[in-house]
Amino acid sequence: MESETGGVPFAADTAVVDAVRPSPNFGARRGRWAETGPDLLLLHYTGMPAGRGMSAAERAIRWLTTPVSQAAITSVSDKRIPLVFVLISDPVAAGLVPNWNQGGPRFVGSASAMDYDAVLEFARQIFPDAKKFGVLYAPGEANDVVAMKSIEGAAKRAGLALQAVSVDAAIDVQQRTQMLSGVDFVYAIGSSLVQSSMPALASVTDRYRIPILSAETELIKKGVVAVSYAASYQVQGAHAARLAAELLKGRKTTELAPIKPGRQDYAALISRKKFAQLGKPVPAAFEHCNCFVD
Repeated sequence: MESETGGVPFAADTAVVDAVRPSPNFGARRGRWAETGPDLLLLHYTGMPAGRGMSAAERAIRWLTTPVSQAAITSVSDKRIPLVFVLISDPVAAGLVPNWNQGGPRFVGSASAMDYDAVLEFARQIFPDAKKFGVLYAPGEANDVVAMKSIEGAAKRAGLALQAVSVDAAIDVQQRTQMLSGVDFVYAIGSSLVQSSMPALASVTDRYRIPILSAETELIKKGVVAVSYAASYQVQGAHAARLAAELLKGRKTTELAPIKPGRQDYAALISRKKFAQLGKPVPAAFEHCNCFVD
């Protein structure tokens, strides 16, 4: 496959791609697309650099969220071009789709909505003696508020007590985390504020020997969290690619439904070193799970 810029040929990493061509933000379109325009717009990130205390993936998640997709509705003037979103937790609340069973007039895509029943079912397995868990959340972030409502219901169904603590700024994370000193584990939701402040959060939980179960995978290999449980970015990207393929076949966004990760899409990563550091045993049921990072 050769890029439409006439440059060095290179292969796309998915068979769905018909051709590789430059973004319209970087130079004029060439070839037949100069007249016809693209067939589909897939919102994604490439080469996001690390910085501001975050990894490349963490920065990408902060950029590749609802405001970008909402802006795309008005920025892409040709309404014949379908738009595919990725890594948006609640596309319904964002107004991109009318409900979870149908795409919108412009949008369909792969959502990152968490299955908190599955998360807490896993938590009961990895922390079998747990009775109470804590969560930090940012009340000013709409995604956090939506997440907490779902977590409250899931906690009741799982028979776990929940202690939720609000935090308004990164500078408050250490102090607010001290309010969770009596919990059996802390669940770190996929909040921009919480995830970007994980080292500060962990500095407190380590002191109290409280393990962290994280909704993101980036920091487990760095020894910050004990365990992560989340749908992989690869799986979510594959869901978006399948939808894109259907759109390229002529399907309309309204004929397709946004895709949520299912339980089969989730995977655990466990740090033996972190469990040992906290004086916690890894349950024997996980001994052969092929999910240890160290």
